[in-house]
Amino acid sequence: MTAKRRDPLALEIVAWIAAKGRLTEGWMSDPDNPRDLWLQGYSSGKWVHVNPVPDTLDSLFHEVLHVVRPGWTEVGVRRRTKQILASLADKEIQTVWAVYQERLRRERIRSRRACANGTLGTALHHSQG
Repeated sequence: MTAKRRDPLALEIVAWIAAKGRLTEGWMSDPDNPRDLWLQGYSSGKWVHVNPVPDTLDSLFHEVLHVVRPGWTEVGVRRRTKQILASLADKEIQTVWAVYQERLRRERIRSRRACANGTLGTALHHSQG
């Protein structure tokens, strides 16, 4: 197998992420263009703000659609994911994000308890089925 040729700019980007400037993360929408669902991020001077919500919710809705509609095609799931997300208001998106974050928090607690009790394998098995 041939090794990938690394783009030298990738190292510069990683170095910036690791130690330079100001990096923040969180929800943001575009007040100047409310028809847009959300902004992916924003940069100004040495500050970069990344919005993890769009890609995460897109993936979340997409994968949950596969579970709740297992007979749908990949194309159908992609189409409906886009339609559903476009139909949600900012406040609804923020609510879904909060519910998702709370669920992740509870799952992390459950996993830590299972690990401490020596039942992690059982907990993982039940979470997948």
